[in-house]
Amino acid sequence: MTGPITAAAPPAAAATGPVLRVTYRKSAIGYARDQRATVAALGLHRLHQTVDHPDSPALRGMIRKVRHLVSVDGLPADSPAVTARLTVTFAAAASLPAPAAPPEAPPVAPVAAPAPSGSEPVAEAATGEPKAIGRRRSRPAPSDTEEPHEA
Repeated sequence: MTGPITAAAPPAAAATGPVLRVTYRKSAIGYARDQRATVAALGLHRLHQTVDHPDSPALRGMIRKVRHLVSVDGLPADSPAVTARLTVTFAAAASLPAPAAPPEAPPVAPVAAPAPSGSEPVAEAATGEPKAIGRRRSRPAPSDTEEPHEA
């Protein structure tokens, strides 16, 4: 070897702006699969592992989903201090522009249903009497006139 091996800087170190330090505190065993997947998506694989992520609404939502399993900057994520910090206030949400209304779709002309083929079940026969729809029996049902088989 020609030199010492150095670890690359974490991607969050290069990001500008606030950074959240997330620590895996409680095992996700026994919790829903989507919560285990969220812990993995946060980059947490072992207990007491800590990762830095740039602050974003998506990250805040992920932390909120698994707040009972992680801590943020050394405080439990379900503590009131962290919850208040991660929650978007209504005043901030009100300052966002309203979403634009989707354009109205043009009216669609009705399409005639295709004629049924011989293999598909039909609700009514040509005579107007209702016909059974569904699975066909492989043999006819026993009638009351048949004698039961004795074993």
